[in-house]
Amino acid sequence: MRYLLAILMVLGIAGMAYAAPVGLTSEADLTEGELLAENEMGVTIGFIYDAIEERAVSIDTGEFGMQAFLARIGLSLMDRFNLYVDIGQASDMEYIFVDKGEKHTVSFDDELIWGVGANALIYRWDNGLEVGAGASYRQADMTLESVDIDGAISQRTDLTAVSDGEFKEYQAAIEVAWKNDVLTPYAGIKFSDVEVDAKFTEGGQERDAAGKNADENVGVFVGLAITPTLEALDKGKSIALNIEGRFIDEEAVSVGISYKF
Repeated sequence: MRYLLAILMVLGIAGMAYAAPVGLTSEADLTEGELLAENEMGVTIGFIYDAIEERAVSIDTGEFGMQAFLARIGLSLMDRFNLYVDIGQASDMEYIFVDKGEKHTVSFDDELIWGVGANALIYRWDNGLEVGAGASYRQADMTLESVDIDGAISQRTDLTAVSDGEFKEYQAAIEVAWKNDVLTPYAGIKFSDVEVDAKFTEGGQERDAAGKNADENVGVFVGLAITPTLEALDKGKSIALNIEGRFIDEEAVSVGISYKF
């Protein structure tokens, strides 16, 4: 077991060289575990790398981007329901917006990010087709580091009346998947909202970097879950790999790996 956990850590960190993901909503029955099998339960640990390239918010031309590296622990019930908690680090947080005709690029420090979520298998057909749904919430503090206003960069120490903010995201999704032994492709529609904010005074002018709502709330996602059989370790299908893209309301990609005990 010690060597298996070490391999998981290496694969998870390698994903960084490669920000909330929806994932496979019917993941509760995707992998097999032994720890609580008699009670129709399973414990899963995983690592996820998530990169939001662009998320539009409702303030002029506001756009938000970040990366997150997350550790996840989940509890599956009856191969149908899955509850999980995420915790990790958010980095490269940037908020770009136009205020008083000037382009602002606000950069934030790396911060702790955490989240909770649940998903469920709603219905499964004999041919492997499945329908699932899920919901999640995640949050991170936003500690202002610097501001670039039309090319003129001001560090935090150059600003006054700085009010740090938060990043919050709420999300719900429904998807269709086709479970076919090793490969499980999936796609769906999601509804999400995001809040980002920070205030500061520069050059005697108060700047309000607050986007209280996402510019687009409805998006789509596609992904692929891979569940190889670990015959050499006599573990069956206990590991799952996942890659996912999210579009329309945001441009984002995530990769992850998980192991069910």
